[in-house]
Amino acid sequence: MLIQVAQAIKDSIREIDHAARYGGEEFLVLFPNTDLAGAQTAAESIRARVEALVWQEPGLVTAVSGGIAEFSDQSEAELIDTADQLLYCAKQQGRNQVLSIENKQP
Repeated sequence: MLIQVAQAIKDSIREIDHAARYGGEEFLVLFPNTDLAGAQTAAESIRARVEALVWQEPGLVTAVSGGIAEFSDQSEAELIDTADQLLYCAKQQGRNQVLSIENKQP
């Protein structure tokens, strides 16, 4: 399952982007030289591609949630923490969505 999800991510990103497994079932994708709107579009593409995967065992992966943070003056740890908080917010709000600071719901 993780291999198929990783391949879907790889197929969705540009050559300059970087993707890595980050924890059990989490992935981290870096979009260099990309603004927040561009990262949102790219992450939505990943989410849709994973959602469209066909599994031999139905129901294995039915949703992908994500959080997007834009690098500014915070540390790398703070950047990852912000994205992680948005990821969990997306999960709490029903899953299968990508949230950023701009589109986060209360």
